[in-house]
Amino acid sequence: MSNYLSKEYKTQLHEKVVKAAAVLFMNKGYTAASTREIAKAAGVQVSAMNRAFGCKEMILCELVSYILEGQLSSVKKRVASLTDDKVIIYTVSSALQLYMAEMNEAVRDMYCNAYSLSETSEMILRKITEQMIAPTFGEYFPEYTMEDFYQLELASGSIIRGYMLVRCSEQFDIVKKVERFLETAFRIYCVPNEKAEEALSFLRKIDFVTLSHTAISDLMGFIK
Repeated sequence: MSNYLSKEYKTQLHEKVVKAAAVLFMNKGYTAASTREIAKAAGVQVSAMNRAFGCKEMILCELVSYILEGQLSSVKKRVASLTDDKVIIYTVSSALQLYMAEMNEAVRDMYCNAYSLSETSEMILRKITEQMIAPTFGEYFPEYTMEDFYQLELASGSIIRGYMLVRCSEQFDIVKKVERFLETAFRIYCVPNEKAEEALSFLRKIDFVTLSHTAISDLMGFIK
């Protein structure tokens, strides 16, 4: 029974910490929020939180993983009745990530930090590789291993972080930013020109402002 209670306690502690961190990161930003503030907001001891997560970076990793899963879920719901094409789903998911970062500074901050910190970026990029990159682009690289695809995702992940860091302007609006990133990613993954144009054409039919608001609202619902 004690083991069961211990697991239950750890699960509750885990959820409290992630939700408290999400509120602080959304309000103050990742860098400004301290581990002591997170523990206080979660109603747990700093020592217990550190045993569960190790450090603030791992809390961010957990939260960004949740955001990415929610992002992919939003995309699949939006396009499920229209297509199951993996390249198109990758295209829409990448575009949504850039739109969300542009529309919400706290989301931009979390994404950019997650892609910059060593342990967090490796865990997230490996997860993206397994869940999306290898299944989506495997037909173009039949001899590649999961490690090969991870090495390619190191490049595309670094590029999307660079685009997130640069805020949009009159000369470089969000539509152009999304298309520039995807054109570059399609070259990395050797997507045929015809397929790339099909994916970009599909992209232009999506209302990303509404989709981004929905995804961000889902995140806010999670942390309340």
